Amino acid sequence: MGTAPWLVIHAAILAAWAAALLLGESSEMRQMALIYGAEVWAGMCGLTQDLTGYLRLVMMWAVMAAAMMLPAVRPSLAVFDDLATAGAQGRGAVLDLTAGYLLAWLGFAVLAAGAQTGLVAAGLVTPLGQSLTPHVNAGLMALAGVYQLTPAKSACLDRCRDPLVVFAENWAPGRLTALWLGVRLGLWGIGCCWALMLLGLVGGMMSLLWMGAVTLFIILERMAADDRGLPLATGLVLLGAAAMQLGTAVL
Repeated sequence: MGTAPWLVIHAAILAAWAAALLLGESSEMRQMALIYGAEVWAGMCGLTQDLTGYLRLVMMWAVMAAAMMLPAVRPSLAVFDDLATAGAQGRGAVLDLTAGYLLAWLGFAVLAAGAQTGLVAAGLVTPLGQSLTPHVNAGLMALAGVYQLTPAKSACLDRCRDPLVVFAENWAPGRLTALWLGVRLGLWGIGCCWALMLLGLVGGMMSLLWMGAVTLFIILERMAADDRGLPLATGLVLLGAAAMQLGTAVL
């Protein structure tokens, strides 16, 4: 396993978390939002309802995805690096794989930022990415809970747990192949985690506490010896939490 590519990957993980720390919703930001309104503070941050504001949202979602998913995918990158070195792909091929993986998550960031923009326009979410009603919270938690129980979730989680299947399906020499394998690995990762990522609109987008908790959960989910136990338990918990949110709204 070459040292230089891994130094770049580890530096990227640290840079993503550093950027998340800088962009994160601090207690001072929340306090100012309470005093002056979230729209005022969001305007100061450039989160406006125009192309510039949308691109800033894309950047925030992309940073969040990189910070959360790069640590989770590191074991898969190590598997590929071993295969690439043995198969004469070259020690730097793992960087091409990582670039493809991040490219896939950039596509997710584009879509997620668009969804958030629509929710902000509808008055359901603040520009800072915080749900305004228990109904939205309940809907997002129910969506994530139901998805945890679906065959699609299981299929995507299986690929994330056993990346050899992904690599074997399209293995060929060359940097473009490594990039494409990274995109495919990223698409499986999105299929596994997209609903969990959207829960950021419940916990507060760019909340470091929420990001850390979900990152740890994703890692544990991929390492779990029980294939279905953790997703099943999480799905039921999320559905229960959604029901409690709806109960709060009614009362």
